[in-house]
Amino acid sequence: MNQMNKFNFVIIAMLCMTHSYGEQHSDLSMRDGMTTVNGTLLIQNNPDYNYLRILRSFPSIPENTLTASPTDIERYKEKLAIINEQLYDCEEAEKEKQRIRDNKSVPFDLEKLNKIDAAQKEWEEIYDQYTAITMPLAENELDILHQWREGIDSLIKLNEPLNYELVELRSQPASTGNQQRKKQLEQQIYHNRLKFHKEVDERNRKNLQKMLQEYEKLATIVEKLDNFMVDGYRIASGSVGLTALRDLYQSMLRTYSYNVEAEGAMSPFDAVQEMNKMFQRKSKDTP
Repeated sequence: MNQMNKFNFVIIAMLCMTHSYGEQHSDLSMRDGMTTVNGTLLIQNNPDYNYLRILRSFPSIPENTLTASPTDIERYKEKLAIINEQLYDCEEAEKEKQRIRDNKSVPFDLEKLNKIDAAQKEWEEIYDQYTAITMPLAENELDILHQWREGIDSLIKLNEPLNYELVELRSQPASTGNQQRKKQLEQQIYHNRLKFHKEVDERNRKNLQKMLQEYEKLATIVEKLDNFMVDGYRIASGSVGLTALRDLYQSMLRTYSYNVEAEGAMSPFDAVQEMNKMFQRKSKDTP
């Protein structure tokens, strides 16, 4: 039993001990915003929350994330901002629903507790299907980030002498020879950066595209997890679907993480490296 579900079960058990058995005949159809269909209690989902609707409103992964312009990146972020607002509203509504659930009395019934415990195990088996899809994607995302961090060190070392020479040339009076050499250095620095960024960016794009596809397959599983009930009581605390969509949103924010800067511009990593070197030289020159 995972930690969240253990906590949920403990809360239910504590509530059971603090309320009388006579409460069990209260109107269950009024709890949790539920309705009854053929004698089965169902949760009425927040009208603002529909897993597939929100998922399909995510922007597709752009064809060019490697050399896209700042304007393109900003437009993409604006589309994601709309998703973020939708998720925030749904999350706040879910918190309120959870608060109402927490304040509802739960009748003490040992048989019911046993049924809840059995249902909890069944819920976790379904949740394992969920993690079987999401975990490999998350692990691949971390592996890409690890590749990036390791590669950045190599890239900085590769470009270090080129950047050093470029800084020196920029501090000298302009001349035809200097301009030509500066252009050569800028092109080589850009080529080195582009080669590295391209490999990581391609992996990232493929993983994000796969995420959108796999999260579509999660719809049925999410529906079961979010609406899994026993005798009118919801097993899950919170919404697995909203959590999945929030995780996807966070991943989509990294769509342009490996975008390469414009030719002739220094990357933030190279810029920091050069600033450190300049400070070191200045310190040595100071009597």
